[in-house]
Amino acid sequence: MIRFAIALLAVFLGTLPSCAILRKKSEPRAVRPSRPFHPPATRATAEPPPLDLMDPPVLETEPPVWELALHFPQPELPEPPQRPAVRRPARPESSKEEAELAEETPPQAPPLQLGQILSTEQRRQYNQLIDQDLNQALKSLAALNGRSLTSEQVESAALIHTFIRQARENRDQDPIRARNLAERAALLAQHLEKNVR
Repeated sequence: MIRFAIALLAVFLGTLPSCAILRKKSEPRAVRPSRPFHPPATRATAEPPPLDLMDPPVLETEPPVWELALHFPQPELPEPPQRPAVRRPARPESSKEEAELAEETPPQAPPLQLGQILSTEQRRQYNQLIDQDLNQALKSLAALNGRSLTSEQVESAALIHTFIRQARENRDQDPIRARNLAERAALLAQHLEKNVR
């Protein structure tokens, strides 16, 4: 650290003699006298001839590119190929023929649904949890009846009702999803009930 300070001091002292403050003041330089300004001599000029503003000159220009495109002939496109006629089965004329067709067509199976396969014990447990959550959500919403709610709280209550409805609709087909919806409804209802108090 001391070496750095000494080096810095040496650099500072080395630049002092060249400093403008320490220099001797020299005599002012002689200023050259400036030449006097003489404006150029004015010439008498003749007035320019008057312009005829009524008839502007006509310039010949090429039309814009987009106008040129309008004048080109359009190429003829080949006609699209004709589709072959589709033959549809004739409609049965009598009820007897309709009955025969109904017998021939197999009944349509219900659409397949993806989901987990649950045992009856698991289904029972899920249904029990769904009931608990739905009852809790409905109990919390019932506690809010008669209270004034803000617009955000009204939206939350509507969302809770939607979750309850969806949980009831999905209970038989997808108990896991119904459980998730019922749980969301219960949690939102508890939160809403705490915020309204």
